[in-house]
Amino acid sequence: MAQTLNTIRSRILTSVHGRRLGIDNDEFLVGTKGPRYVVTDATSATTGTNLPNHGVITFDSTTGDTWVIDDPEAGVVAHLVSISTGGAQVINTNNATFMTSGSSTGGVLTLTGLAGVTLVGVSTALWAFAGSFGTTVAAHPTT
Repeated sequence: MAQTLNTIRSRILTSVHGRRLGIDNDEFLVGTKGPRYVVTDATSATTGTNLPNHGVITFDSTTGDTWVIDDPEAGVVAHLVSISTGGAQVINTNNATFMTSGSSTGGVLTLTGLAGVTLVGVSTALWAFAGSFGTTVAAHPTT
């Protein structure tokens, strides 16, 4: 059932910012168009800098490089997207593990070609795959 922004805003019980943002009777945040994520560009020049554990992270390296993503926080989402057609983009963790479908786990994530993955922090030690697309997305043990 379609719901317009006005319909949702009319259900606000506790206002946070006038009629534009509030909490409804089911304790959902309502009235906003949606979250706006921080966008981090990972390039060959940024391989020595840890990636944040939130927001959208784009990888644009034609040679393929390696980065480290900060360990997750429970309930926080990170979207990783390779926008490069060349090289494998390798993402390591500090102390956490990636868990893919089929219960395979590992400390290294590889994005090959145009690919992406949505990660959800399950705990401070575990990233879970919430979805993926593209050529190759794989988690494997640390080598």
